Amino acid sequence: MAIARTKLRIANEVLTASDLNAEFNGIIDNALSLVSPWTANMSGGGFRLTTMAAGTVGSPTLQPTGDTNTGIYWPAADTTSLAGAGVDVLRAVGAAGGVNYHDFRSQSAGNAPELQAAGTDTNISLRLVPKGTGYVQIATAGGIVNADYVPGLAFADFDSGFVQVVSGTLDMVAQSRQVLRASGYLNATNYIRISNAQASATPYLEAQGADTNVGLVVDTQAAGPLILGSADTGGVLAATYFLPAAHPGGTPDRNALYRKNVPKAWVSFTITPTLLDSYNISSLTDEAGAGDVSLTFDRDFLAVNYCAIGGNGVASGSTTHMSVSDWTVGGVRMRITDMANTLLDASGYLAFFGDQ
Repeated sequence: MAIARTKLRIANEVLTASDLNAEFNGIIDNALSLVSPWTANMSGGGFRLTTMAAGTVGSPTLQPTGDTNTGIYWPAADTTSLAGAGVDVLRAVGAAGGVNYHDFRSQSAGNAPELQAAGTDTNISLRLVPKGTGYVQIATAGGIVNADYVPGLAFADFDSGFVQVVSGTLDMVAQSRQVLRASGYLNATNYIRISNAQASATPYLEAQGADTNVGLVVDTQAAGPLILGSADTGGVLAATYFLPAAHPGGTPDRNALYRKNVPKAWVSFTITPTLLDSYNISSLTDEAGAGDVSLTFDRDFLAVNYCAIGGNGVASGSTTHMSVSDWTVGGVRMRITDMANTLLDASGYLAFFGDQ
């Protein structure tokens, strides 16, 4: 408590030297009691507190009541530290000649508080510098909220940025929806590199890595189609050649071979007649009588204006002739004759061109 009177004076009492000295000595010897504890606000009168003890992290210089290991202290020159529970929480370090600094700003409801760069420069960058091999870690934030993705590292619109939805992945999010997911594999050494390009050059999406030869797989989910380009694409070019993993079985894909000069079906058959080999031919039928054969396509043509080109071998020592009749989008019927127009069996081959 504040110091008390040494003696209570009464009217007409003579003030002795000893009494006066005792009053002044009480003030001089108990100066701290004049201000501690404070019982009201006190003005510094434009003065400042100086030569305060530096304090320690376990016993800060400025402490709140009842919490002796929490407060502010000065661990080194030009450094002010905020301690809590006996450990450092925050340190502010001044640099000689420094003109740029941080502002910690609170915000109203619905807005995020800010760590802002401030100072005398017009444009000030903000650096996050880890120690040693440490790194800057961004929390995953909300992940998925009501089917919306909440990025842990967001940009100005707050719903676009990066988030880790599943361990080992990094997702790019725009307007709260996934745009791109990068997945890592343990001990992986090969990766994809995306490179931009200068004017009149082409950007790159390419495979890179530790292996000498690194392939690149472009795949779809389940039976989804793989689409290259759009209606105004200037063509799909191959630097070398296309090599399918295997010859497709069953019905050929529509327009899989779209060039006009590529056969859409072909067949070779024996004199019996039976199929030797074929593509896009589902069946060969020996009709009644010699030299009468029907073919059925596995995939139909779009119209009957397709082209058939073929030939046949020699039968019974006679030169033979083959003609195609009964054109349908689903197949043709062939007649094989000798030069006298007599039907006979002979081997042959046909190729078909057109739109499917």
